[in-house]
Amino acid sequence: MVEKVGDVWTWYDSITNITKAVLPVQEHLNYPIGRQTWDIKDPVCGQESGKRQLTLSPCTAGEFTCTDGTCISFARRCDLKFDCGDKTDESFCDIVNFPGDYRSKLPPRPVSDLSLPISVNVSMDTINIDTTTMLISVSYNLHEIYLGWGSSHLTVEVYRGDTNPVSTTRKYSTVFTCNFDLVLYPFDIQTCSMQLQIQSASSEYLIFNSNDSYAQYLGQKFLIEYGIGLIDLQVDNAMQYSEMKVRIELIRRYGYAMLNIYIPSLTLLIISYVTLFFRPTIFEVRVMTALTALLVLATLFTQVSTSLPKTSYFKMVDIWLLFCIVLIFFIIIFHTIIDFHVDYSNTGAPLSSKGWVGTSQRSSGSNIVKVTPVGGNTKSGDEDMNNLSINFLKVRFDAKFYINLSKLTMFLVFFVFNITYWGTLAVGSGLVYYY
Repeated sequence: MVEKVGDVWTWYDSITNITKAVLPVQEHLNYPIGRQTWDIKDPVCGQESGKRQLTLSPCTAGEFTCTDGTCISFARRCDLKFDCGDKTDESFCDIVNFPGDYRSKLPPRPVSDLSLPISVNVSMDTINIDTTTMLISVSYNLHEIYLGWGSSHLTVEVYRGDTNPVSTTRKYSTVFTCNFDLVLYPFDIQTCSMQLQIQSASSEYLIFNSNDSYAQYLGQKFLIEYGIGLIDLQVDNAMQYSEMKVRIELIRRYGYAMLNIYIPSLTLLIISYVTLFFRPTIFEVRVMTALTALLVLATLFTQVSTSLPKTSYFKMVDIWLLFCIVLIFFIIIFHTIIDFHVDYSNTGAPLSSKGWVGTSQRSSGSNIVKVTPVGGNTKSGDEDMNNLSINFLKVRFDAKFYINLSKLTMFLVFFVFNITYWGTLAVGSGLVYYY
């Protein structure tokens, strides 16, 4: 029983008439309700004599008692707004109250032989990829939930720690290396892993719970250079310290490469191929056009190489550009062969189906070559046989023959290469990918 005796409030046992505690009367308090400092005279409830803070509350279940004795709803406790008149509803708002002997680096002793499972939720906000340095910057929120036997020496609010899950949420910004495989560049698909490891305790005490853990990306799905594909988690609790890998699938967006590499190089290749249809007598124009295309293509190849990491293997873009360079090189070789078989002494004559057939009939003191049709007059005897053999060879390997051969050969090589090249990319690359 509590009653006012003189200038003090007295708490005494009505059966034994022993005074348990006293509280000096305060002018601003009409009743000793609320959270007050009492002077315990007789040990009670396991408390020795001395000053102790006791609470006499008129509040009902679901209400919080302010220090001055007023009552507010528990929902208004620690809501970043003052609701109590003495503002005590925003005091002692720590989620977990640690005892003085608590050590954060040591896990509590388990009540069983089972390891404490930890559920981890990784929510990534931003991802920045640098292909040149092979570095990936990730900003993510890490939400950890501790379940199971809990802590035997922690309390959450008014409950023991082993009766409530304890969760923490932290925001991290991490930079990690991903070894890109650029063989299929710019149609490659990269799989990068971000490794998380529990280092505060071994797997005998703490393990990852793979069933309740997940990873997700909350940002823009299509980045400047990549698209975000599948994201999953892999848990390994067999090691000394439990590990978790967050795997991120990156699909390269090849639109930039098509506009700046493939279409320009294909245009240069077509220009070089068109030179095979120029008149055979304008050798300088044919060769200069092909050489110019070759130089521009070599410059493009150099620019592409400097914008990518140096690799010891060929990338698909390297194979394409090297093919274009080699094809233009052979076009120039064909121009040289055609020019070798062109007769410039009679450039006004059209190129017949039999070509230019020249006989080495020279006048004294001059270098004039007389051109006669293949079906012209022949000499008799051995001289006729020799001329017939020479004419036969010249009909087969004349300028028109090499012109037609170059056109057909270059087209077939280009066609076969493209079927092989794009057919290879259609399987297992980012050329055809469904998000």
